[in-house]
Amino acid sequence: LRAIYGAIKTDRPKPMRAALQLLAALVRHSSHVARDLQLRFPFGMRSFKQLTEPRTGKNRQLLDGARSAFVDFALSFLRSKSAEVQRETLNIPGLLESVAR
Repeated sequence: LRAIYGAIKTDRPKPMRAALQLLAALVRHSSHVARDLQLRFPFGMRSFKQLTEPRTGKNRQLLDGARSAFVDFALSFLRSKSAEVQRETLNIPGLLESVAR
């Protein structure tokens, strides 16, 4: 998971988007994987804050792609069949608020 975290922490939108899409696919794969990732993933990453800020400049389209991958990643926990995963997702500070922005 360190390589995935490194891709998310980068300032480059393409690796960030790819890593978030991979994580969303893992969460959708099974509720056990979703719960395990939920317990270990550092949701307070500074990169997530970057995805909630207004996007300007020439990289806007690339950042929009990373933002949509972030939203899909966050919402994939709520789509889980496990009520425990859904409940714990609602308790992650700032996650759903950042999706709503």
